[in-house]
Amino acid sequence: MIFLAVISAGCATSEVIPMGADAYMISQTSAGGVFKSMGSLKTDVMKRANAFAESESKVAIPIASKESPAYPGHMPNFEY
Repeated sequence: MIFLAVISAGCATSEVIPMGADAYMISQTSAGGVFKSMGSLKTDVMKRANAFAESESKVAIPIASKESPAYPGHMPNFEY
């Protein structure tokens, strides 16, 4: 299974979005701003991706990710 994603607690979280045959994306933006670490945001997203894959009797294999750290006026975001 091929996987893309994004996630975090206290944030805007998208549903798992199909991107093609066995490819998915999760995107999450944290409302925690500079108080939410990218490591924590990434961990949350990857845990969610793995849980989704398990629910489908599959294994999440990352093929791409994109991060956007917090800065004034911008909340951190991670796509997997």
